[in-house]
Amino acid sequence: PGAAQITVTWGTETELNVVAFRVVRSTQPLVQTATQIIVMPAVGSGVGGAEYEFVDSSLVAGQRYYYWLYEITASGDIYLISQAVTAVAPAQSTLPIRAYFPLAFRSN
Repeated sequence: PGAAQITVTWGTETELNVVAFRVVRSTQPLVQTATQIIVMPAVGSGVGGAEYEFVDSSLVAGQRYYYWLYEITASGDIYLISQAVTAVAPAQSTLPIRAYFPLAFRSN
């Protein structure tokens, strides 16, 4: 028993001038309805990326959630770098539910 959880993961190849990533979530498929759930500091570099993981908890079992990923640069610019990723919060499961962001390419 307990709150439903979804593990949100993503990986990068490089992180040139990236200082953080912002994950937003909504129960609707529109990014305009999403609210921020976490900002994670970037740990990769311009020559190497990193793997990231966040456990989104206190979710409603059976509810579908939509997630988007933003990149925050050293100059303060914020870029949406993923399409919506969706997952349904499990009622009770021994297997973790994962939502993985396939990242879009962004040129500077």
